[in-house]
Amino acid sequence: MRRRCATTTGVDDWYLVDLAEPIELQRQLGPEFRFELWVIHQVLIRSRWAGVPLGPDTQPSVFLLLVREGQTVSEEPIAIDEFVHIYWARCTVVA
Repeated sequence: MRRRCATTTGVDDWYLVDLAEPIELQRQLGPEFRFELWVIHQVLIRSRWAGVPLGPDTQPSVFLLLVREGQTVSEEPIAIDEFVHIYWARCTVVA
């Protein structure tokens, strides 16, 4: 994890994570079946489970928001709606 982030809505338990391997995915551009390649080197994660924070002894389900290549995560607070929520995932914290 690179750092803990607070949002403009007052939530302070999002985490910016650097990925060991980038994620590549294609996003559809409109109804004409044209696509854009996204390369993702960082994600923002937050536990989906109330009362279950991210930690070394938990494996919570997390919201996974994409930080697109070239997109920056500003210093706090961040505007969470600037990032694309595309997945939910299971998270394991490795110390």
